Amino acid sequence: MQYGINHTWKVMASQETDTNLTTSQANLTGSDDNLTSLKSHDLTGVKKAILAFCAEWHSVTEIAQHVHRSKQYIRGEVLPLIKDHLEMMYPDNTSHPKQKYRVKKQKE
Repeated sequence: MQYGINHTWKVMASQETDTNLTTSQANLTGSDDNLTSLKSHDLTGVKKAILAFCAEWHSVTEIAQHVHRSKQYIRGEVLPLIKDHLEMMYPDNTSHPKQKYRVKKQKE
C-alpha cells in the first residue's frame, strides 16, 4: 500500500487539529476562571468597581457599560445598595433624563 502526499497531508492536518483543540480547551478553561469573578451575583465586585469609576459624574448607561451589566440591573439592583455613597447631579428629580452619579465628596 502506497500512502503518497495526500495521506501525509491528512495525518499532519489531523495532528494540527488535535493540537488546536487542546489549546482551545485550555483557553476556554482559563476564560471560565476569569468569568467567575464577573458573574452577576458578584455584587461586591460590581459595587467596588462602580464606586471606583464614579470619582467623576457618570450616567447609568456609562456605569452599566463600564461593569458589563444592563442599565436595568444597575438601576434596580446595584444603585439602591450604594445610594448612600453616591450623589446625584439632579437630586430633586431622580428620573431626570441627564441624571448622573458620582461618589460623595468627603466633608472636611
